[in-house]
Amino acid sequence: MNPREKLLAIIVGSLAGIAIMALGIRAVIVQPLKAADKKILGVRQKIAKVQEERRAFFVAEDKVKAYARKAFSDSGDEASAASGELITKQIIHCGLKEADFTRLPVGARKLRGATELGWNVQGQGVLTNVVNLIYVLNQIPYLHKVEGLSVSPGDAPGLVRVRFRYVTLVVEPAPDVVRKPVPTEVSFQGPE
Repeated sequence: MNPREKLLAIIVGSLAGIAIMALGIRAVIVQPLKAADKKILGVRQKIAKVQEERRAFFVAEDKVKAYARKAFSDSGDEASAASGELITKQIIHCGLKEADFTRLPVGARKLRGATELGWNVQGQGVLTNVVNLIYVLNQIPYLHKVEGLSVSPGDAPGLVRVRFRYVTLVVEPAPDVVRKPVPTEVSFQGPE
């Protein structure tokens, strides 16, 4: 072998050695770093997901607390009594005779995270006063709904029969909230 061939063999051998060393360095240093980067990215994604779930939990908790503040009570019996009392007061406030109305409790119905309870209300009175009653019951800011509303002609001219269900919720388990008195007097002077 002449000196040129020796030099060429040394250069080719050196290049092959450098390539093998580069592959070795890559296998020893770079691949574990890439694996560590993948793990770090996976952990960051998990952390982001947990933080997003935590934010969603606090938003949902705030919504539940807002609904619980609007509930009549944390107890089913107290909520039923308070809603029944409210209905009676509003019947009188709207100029209707309490004796012309019956109020029968609706059995409690378990829902996910709450219990639904309320009153079946029926009676008769002057149309404008009945409309005022329905309007007032819908405007009071307690957690409730008026459903199954039925209005039909009454026994005498100018009277109508009304039947509806006044339903409220008791949040279970009830979060710790401070309830402020809710205004139950609604003005009939508004544009509605």
